[in-house]
Amino acid sequence: MTPTAPGGILRPLLARAGAVALFFSSLVPILVEEGGVPVEEGTLPWVRWANVVFAGLLAWTEVRRFRAAGNRAAHLREEAVDVALLGATLLAVLVEGLGGGAIFGLRGADALIVPSKGYIVANLVLRIVRLFRHVVALKWSYPKVFVGSFVVVIGAGTLLLWGLPGARGEGAAPITFLDALFTSVSATCVTGLTVRTTGADFSRFGQTVILVLIQIGGLGLMTFAAFFAMAVRRGIGFTDRLLLRDMLNVDPLNTLGRLLAGVVTVTFLAEAAGAALMFGKFTVPGDPARLLPPADQLYYATFHSVSAFCNAGFALYPDNWMPFRSHPLMNGVIMAEIVLGGLGFTVILNVLGLTGSVTHRLRARLRRRPLTEEEEGEEERREKPRVSLQTRVVLSLTAVLVLGGALLLWVFERDGSMADLDPLSAVLACLFQSVSTRTAGFNTVDLAGLQAGSLYLMVLLMFIGASPGGTGGGIKTVTAAVLVRSVTALARGRRRVEMSRRSLPVEVVAQAIVVVTLSALVVFLGSLLLCLTEADYISADGVAGPPPFLAVLFEAVSAFGTVGLSCGSDGGLTPRVSDMGRIILMALMFAGRIGPITLVLAMGRRTGAAYEFPEERVMIG
Repeated sequence: MTPTAPGGILRPLLARAGAVALFFSSLVPILVEEGGVPVEEGTLPWVRWANVVFAGLLAWTEVRRFRAAGNRAAHLREEAVDVALLGATLLAVLVEGLGGGAIFGLRGADALIVPSKGYIVANLVLRIVRLFRHVVALKWSYPKVFVGSFVVVIGAGTLLLWGLPGARGEGAAPITFLDALFTSVSATCVTGLTVRTTGADFSRFGQTVILVLIQIGGLGLMTFAAFFAMAVRRGIGFTDRLLLRDMLNVDPLNTLGRLLAGVVTVTFLAEAAGAALMFGKFTVPGDPARLLPPADQLYYATFHSVSAFCNAGFALYPDNWMPFRSHPLMNGVIMAEIVLGGLGFTVILNVLGLTGSVTHRLRARLRRRPLTEEEEGEEERREKPRVSLQTRVVLSLTAVLVLGGALLLWVFERDGSMADLDPLSAVLACLFQSVSTRTAGFNTVDLAGLQAGSLYLMVLLMFIGASPGGTGGGIKTVTAAVLVRSVTALARGRRRVEMSRRSLPVEVVAQAIVVVTLSALVVFLGSLLLCLTEADYISADGVAGPPPFLAVLFEAVSAFGTVGLSCGSDGGLTPRVSDMGRIILMALMFAGRIGPITLVLAMGRRTGAAYEFPEERVMIG
C-alpha cells in the first residue's frame, strides 16, 4: 500500500478549516453592527464595508470551486442554489446601484452593503442544510441528535444575548451569563419562564434573538434543516429519512417528505394568519389608550403569533396578556393558535386531508356532467383518508380538558378573582386560562389571587400538557388517555387495552407508563431540590422563608411542562429564586422539552441480550 504524503492529508483539512474560518469571520461584522458592540468613532463605516469584503471572499470561494470541478456542468446542477444566490446578489447590487434604489430603496453604499449582508446570511442557511447531512453521516441515534441540536441552539442563543451589548434594552441592567442562559433555555424549550422582563430588558435585537429561538425550539433545528434540504433540491437520503422518521414519529417513510413540507407550511401559514388578525390592535405598553405605530404593530403581531403557536408564552407586555383580558378577538386568536400548535402536526394534517376529501366529493356531486373514464380511474386510485385513532383521541381529550378546565376554574373563582368581571370577560378569562395553562403560559388573570383549588387544577393541566408531535410539553394527552384506559382495562379484567375499537400494542402501553413514571419522578425531584435551595427565599412582600410547597410544585410542573406560568405576586416565584434554583428550573425545562424517555436514551447505551431469564411473579399493590 502506497503511503499517503503528509501534504495529501493536510491540504484538504486546511482547505476545509480555512473555509469554516472564513464563513464564521464573515458573520462578525453583522454581529458587531446589529448587536451594538461599541466601536470607536469612525470605525463603524469600516465594519459595514467589511461585509462587502467577506461577501466577495465567499463568492470567490464559489468561483474557485467551479473552476476546480472536473465536470463543470454537473457542478452547476448540484450547486444550482449557490449559483442562483450569487447571481441574485449581483443582480440586486446592479439594480439598486444603477437604478438609484428603484426597488428596495437602497442608495449609495447601502446598495452594496445590504445585499452583501443578505448573501452572508443566506450562506448561513445553506450551511445549516449541509450540517444536517454531516450529522446524519455520523450515524448518531435520534435521541443524541435531538438533544445535541437543542444544546447547540441554546448555546448560540446564550452567547448572542450575553455577549452582544445590543441585546440589552435601553436603561436596563446588564444581562448576566446566567440570565442569558436561562432566557435561552426558556425560549428554545418554548417555556416562557423569565428572570428578566422581555419587553423592557431586551432590545429589539435581543427580542428578535428570543423570537428565533422560540421558532427553532418549537419545530426543532433538524426539522428546519431537513426542510431546507428538500427546498433547495438537495434531497434527503434513506439514512436521513430514518432519522427524521424517529424525530417526527411518522411511518411509512414515503409520507415523510409530504409531512415535513406540511409541518413547515402549516406553521408559517398559521403564524402569518394570527399576525394578520392581531395587526392594528396592539397598544403602547403602559398606555392602553394609545396604539403602536404600524411598524411596531407588525413586530408585536409577529412576535406574539409565533410565541402562541409555538406554545412559548413569551409576551412583550410586563403583565403578559392581561391588557387584552376583555378583548374577544385578541383572546380568540391566541387561544386558536395555542390549540392548533398543541394538537400535533399529524393530527392537523389528518384533519386537513379529511377536509380536502370532503370538499372533493362535494365538488364531484355538484358537477353536472358525468365523469370521463380517466377521471373515474383517478377517483378509484385516490387514497380515501380516514380519521386516525390519534386524531380521535387528541381532539376529544383536548375538548374535554379545555371545557372541563374552564368550567372548574369558574367554579373555583366565581366568587374570587373573577367576581368583579362581567359575564363575557369571566367566560373569556376561564377559557383562555384553561387553554393556556396546558402548555402555553399566557395569562389574563393574576395568578397570585387564585384559590388553592384553581392552582391544583392548573398543576394537573400543566402536567398533562399538549399532544404528541406538537409544540407543547407535558406527558401529552394521548399518554394520559392510554393510562386511563389501562386502568379501565384492568378493572374490567381485559388483557388488552382498547380505544375506539382498536387494541393498543403492549409496547405503547408500557411506554405510556414509563413516561408518566419518569415525569412524576422528575417533578418530585425538582420540587424537592427547590425546597432545599430556596430556604432563604424572600418574597415580593419582603417576607423571608421558604415559599409555600404549592408554589414550589406549581413552578416545577410549569417548568417541566414547558408552560411558563409562575405562581406568586409581582412576577411570580421564578425571578426571585436563587442561582441554584434557576439551574434546577433550567434542567426541568430541558428535560420537559426533550422528553424523559429521549433524555434517558441519549445518555445511555443500547445493549441487546441474546437470552431470557425464567419468569416469576411478584406481588403488586
